[in-house]
Amino acid sequence: MALTENARRLLRENLPEAWKRYAAALGFAVGWYPVYRISEIFVQRTLHSFLLTAAAYSVAAIGFILYFMYSSLQEAYTKLGPEVPSHRALSELAGKFFGIYKKIHVVNVLIHPDGSAESTQDLKLVAHARNVTQVEYHSSTPHVPDDVEGCMEISAEPRHESGVRISVEVLRADKRELFWSVNFFPALNPGQVVSYRYHQKVARGSYAVSVDEMKARGLEYEYYSRCVTYPTEKMRIRVAFDKGIEPQRITYDVWLGRGQVRHMPEYVRVETDNSFRTGVDEDEKAYGELEIFYPIQGLRYVLMWLPPRGAAKPT
Repeated sequence: MALTENARRLLRENLPEAWKRYAAALGFAVGWYPVYRISEIFVQRTLHSFLLTAAAYSVAAIGFILYFMYSSLQEAYTKLGPEVPSHRALSELAGKFFGIYKKIHVVNVLIHPDGSAESTQDLKLVAHARNVTQVEYHSSTPHVPDDVEGCMEISAEPRHESGVRISVEVLRADKRELFWSVNFFPALNPGQVVSYRYHQKVARGSYAVSVDEMKARGLEYEYYSRCVTYPTEKMRIRVAFDKGIEPQRITYDVWLGRGQVRHMPEYVRVETDNSFRTGVDEDEKAYGELEIFYPIQGLRYVLMWLPPRGAAKPT
């Protein structure tokens, strides 16, 4: 019967270390006999020989357990490092299983006074699997009113990097959702690293630009969020506001999915690591920023703000 690819992979990964376990088990199975024979030379009674053999086995077992604990701790320290980077270990491990790993994902969003927005996203991707042909994405603006016209748009800078042609394909687009993919030709293989950039636009009126407009949509705040769908080493999200918008307050959150349920441990980690900041950039635009190392896959990282009380001023 032919082995499946998964079975062959498991054999390749485990056979190099398996002989050690089998050798240890065999040693414990037959090792009693020479110990017992040696004890018979020095001890006349059979009972005492058995007791001496049992004591020798106990000492050997304790030594083996201590060695196992030491080697396990040493391996854990090597993989995790001294500063509890458990997020790093989990992220890198997930990258091996997913087949791709984002070294960096930088998002820059600019909110305009008419409620439209533009974003530029820069990514650096490492392939761990064979034949990686595309990476799929999904964006949404769920609170867009029905009377807003237009669709979400996506474009990319055409690139040829390391012999790989990188392009964007729109799978579905409307004013609330956009499904698209970044395609690689030829396909990526393990160890290949590529960088790419894409631009995204959302229609006028997609974001509330005043408190009254926000409340009319049933919101307590306006927000921009990113869900971590692929293992990532570093993610930076910056939302800036055009000069016609002066938000009253900018803050952050971390959600489990779209239910807006706060993930408290990660929320605290962001605060403890000083990963959230606000300020005014060189163009005198207010902004909020999250910079997360090893964000948790499946969580949604959110920048939220309270719009100005009056209508936004056109620029």
